[in-house]
Amino acid sequence: MLKHILIFGAGGQLGSILSKSFWSYDYKITALTHSELNLNDPDAIHRLFSEKGPFQAVLNTAVFMPVDQCEKFPEQALETNGLSLLSLARICKKHGTLLVHFSTDYVFDGLKSAPYEETDFKNPLNVYGRSKYMGELILESIKCPYFLIRSSWIFSPYGHNFVKKMWDWSFQDRTLTIVNDQIGCPTFAGDIVEAVQHLLLSYFKNPESFPFGTFHLCGKEETTWYNFASFILEEITTIRKAPLRIQPISSKEYQSTTDGVAERPLYAALNCTKIKNTFGISQKEWRDPVKNIIESLSEKN
Repeated sequence: MLKHILIFGAGGQLGSILSKSFWSYDYKITALTHSELNLNDPDAIHRLFSEKGPFQAVLNTAVFMPVDQCEKFPEQALETNGLSLLSLARICKKHGTLLVHFSTDYVFDGLKSAPYEETDFKNPLNVYGRSKYMGELILESIKCPYFLIRSSWIFSPYGHNFVKKMWDWSFQDRTLTIVNDQIGCPTFAGDIVEAVQHLLLSYFKNPESFPFGTFHLCGKEETTWYNFASFILEEITTIRKAPLRIQPISSKEYQSTTDGVAERPLYAALNCTKIKNTFGISQKEWRDPVKNIIESLSEKN
């Protein structure tokens, strides 16, 4: 039987790669951007399921960010990242449709000194983290068949992300301050997509015994934003001369000198043991994908 997969947020990082990825002939893909369907409109979701369904799985990559923008527009963040899950989870439960959703390391407060496990205490520090945690709680409450992936520091050739920002900034003759005390794990969006395809294959083979719930998946090896930026800039300079200079700064200093900056966890590495033990999905290193993206950006310029 042909599996019909619905993708929300097709214009973003994960959505773009999911929409453009190779899918076998066993799958039919319907990919929608925010302009094509607003998840905050329950009637539109019901019409979509009625007119285009049935769907065997929904991949919800729709998100409102960047993080600092969520501080300026908290209602929009809470609606898109949290409340919109209410209607979506309900209709997926009604139709028995698997809902694959994505969350963030920012649901944690960063006070732990070892990688966060799925069940660790949630205490988000900013609006973005609180809005994503709201979505998590709704999924758990509705109890539709769901699979939630928490990830961190996602980058890709698409959408808005740190690697692409560094590429754009590298053309400028300026000194950029980058925080050096926030630790996390950069994650290539393509690795998440590969994991999702693996999960769907497992689910469709044996849906009755599929282990629903929350799983962590991020890149291998912790780093700071400053060290991440340094690596990106070094790779750029292997291709062309870059006048940009970077210097480290503490989060406290950065917040005191920059308006509208959301508080972020100082330590947000994720423990990915559960997804490895359950599905055999291992963390992948992030340096080679960074190199490949920079090479791709160079070819376009």
